[in-house]
Amino acid sequence: AARYGKGKAKGKWQKANGKVGGISWGAFGRGGRAWRGLVDGGGVMILSMSRRIALAAAFVSALLGQQDFSAFEPLYREALVRREKQLGPEHPKVAESLTNLALLLKNKGDPAAAEPLLRRALAIDEKSLGSEHIRIGEDLENLASVLEARGSLDAAERLYRRAVAIRERALGKEHPDVAAPLTKVASLLEAKGELSQAEPLY
Repeated sequence: AARYGKGKAKGKWQKANGKVGGISWGAFGRGGRAWRGLVDGGGVMILSMSRRIALAAAFVSALLGQQDFSAFEPLYREALVRREKQLGPEHPKVAESLTNLALLLKNKGDPAAAEPLLRRALAIDEKSLGSEHIRIGEDLENLASVLEARGSLDAAERLYRRAVAIRERALGKEHPDVAAPLTKVASLLEAKGELSQAEPLY
């Protein structure tokens, strides 16, 4: 409970976190879970109360169909700066904030700006977790998706395949979580016109 502050500040945040503009997060299903991911994984709790409430309101607008995520960017950047100052530039939590900001930029249509952030996040995680950690596979998938969006299909394929290999070694070839990056490899091969190689992977 201490994490969310005390007294009036705690009450204001709980209200914003649970309902903004009369809208309950629970009504959004996956959207509500996405909000929790922003709170727990994006460094949101580092922000001031007013900035948290602004982020909550922006998320509501996006969920209601406006799909304008531009309001998130300054908040994500602020959370990143605060994490770097409080935890140091090489902390895994900084890598999380870098990834969140990068994926936002990609979704806004700016994969070029996202790429260096994801490369930095990958370097931080490899240094702290090792090159075979399951999270490295996630980092590789994120970076591959950006390279794919930029048209670097061969480079993206290599990273997707690395992600598949890491998951297979960590989870086993038959684990459901291996299917996601494997399907991305197949889809990319199909986009490259290599149908004979893609078909067995589906």
